[in-house]
Amino acid sequence: MPLGTTSQTPIRPMSHGGLIAPGFLNVTACYLALCLVLPSPLGFYFACRNAGAPGRRLSWHYHYIRVTCAGAWLGTLASLSALFVGANMIGSALPAGLLLLGLTVVWSFYRSLYGLYCALHHRPLRNHKTWLV
Repeated sequence: MPLGTTSQTPIRPMSHGGLIAPGFLNVTACYLALCLVLPSPLGFYFACRNAGAPGRRLSWHYHYIRVTCAGAWLGTLASLSALFVGANMIGSALPAGLLLLGLTVVWSFYRSLYGLYCALHHRPLRNHKTWLV
């Protein structure tokens, strides 16, 4: 062996994988799907499919995506229920439904942008188990 070399194999950085394979490229695509709202079930599908991804950071990001999707769907369902009740029975539920819908949109969009920022910079999330940001 030449002087100054070691027998250890060099450590390669984690590959990005493809768009479908578990990796930061897939995490970024999931966060973009959440930001665009309509393809968010696709992002949720990939987050569930790749939940057992190797590496803590990836699994944290996939967990964060699943929690964001679930919270967005629950908030939307609750706000649409309040809007339906407000439109048909109790008029005071209408503003509450609109407020809840607005808060849900802002919450999910902010969480998606924060997760996207962390994924693009390969940074871990502050707390991936929280329902807050």
